[in-house]
Amino acid sequence: MLPKSWRVIFAIDDLEYIPEDLTILDVTFYKMTRSKCRDLPSCKDVKESELRRRFRKWQKEIHAHTGKKPTFDEYKEYQTKMKERILQRFVDKICVSTKVKADDKDEAIREGSRKIETALDFLRTYKVGFELRSPLNGAAKNLVDGSGTVTFEAPWHRDAPSPWKYQLNRNDLKNLSKEEAVLNRLILNPNPTAMSRRISRALRWTAMGNQEKDQADKIIKYITALECLFIKERTGKAKFLAERVAIIWTSNHANRTKIYGDFYRLYNLRNAVVHGNHFTIASNDEAIMKCVAPNLVFEVANVVVANSFSTINQLLSWLGSKKGSWHPPSV
Repeated sequence: MLPKSWRVIFAIDDLEYIPEDLTILDVTFYKMTRSKCRDLPSCKDVKESELRRRFRKWQKEIHAHTGKKPTFDEYKEYQTKMKERILQRFVDKICVSTKVKADDKDEAIREGSRKIETALDFLRTYKVGFELRSPLNGAAKNLVDGSGTVTFEAPWHRDAPSPWKYQLNRNDLKNLSKEEAVLNRLILNPNPTAMSRRISRALRWTAMGNQEKDQADKIIKYITALECLFIKERTGKAKFLAERVAIIWTSNHANRTKIYGDFYRLYNLRNAVVHGNHFTIASNDEAIMKCVAPNLVFEVANVVVANSFSTINQLLSWLGSKKGSWHPPSV
């Protein structure tokens, strides 16, 4: 049996934007209105057992001391109110939507969530200060027969308004268009290569680094992103990472030597943080990582697409060809 086609939607509370119906990495961002609710599963698809369980719990809290039993009419009124609240989880919010192929609604939610998270990671990586939370409320609708599901967070109430609202505008999209075009060819490939999977993970770790508040944890996440891009060895990782970052970042020998020294130190700093050893973070360490890591995700993606690389061995061979007469200093 062929997988079914599904529409997966998540609501995001802390995003507002200017352009209409923008699409990034096959994920569409738009404001959900009641007229667009046709994209959601119909209210009858909400599990009746879940509504009944919540109704009994609600009644018990109210009438436990009286022993009163709820009437059918009370349940129907509760049912109507709760299903309206389901719509309120999406209506008037910025929602993200994508199509996936899946055998059932649970698989559709998982695959849709993965695609949506990748698009959000792209924004978190390349738009400075864009610290979106992951979406919490989701729905999946079968585009063949209309069946579907709505997921809920706990507790079951509408989220409190976020104190921060992030915007996207036309200039953001213009600045991101080149990066998106390259990542589209890797991330949306139905048969991703080992190298494209590495780039996807690097994008994820870089996005987490951008959102992290703690300096030490930021460096852990940024270095992990660079490991996804450049490391296959089990030993000597500091040397290999520093050398490969230096080669791809610049062709100037003096600059390569400086970058090598910085990243050799940063990798060992990361190890000290992870293993609980004493460490000192220099004033510019975070700035170096915040500049280099996001740019290298795109640079490696560009090299991989331009040369049709599918494995890290191909990338490393290419880096070796760019080394020239430069040799890393002894440290």
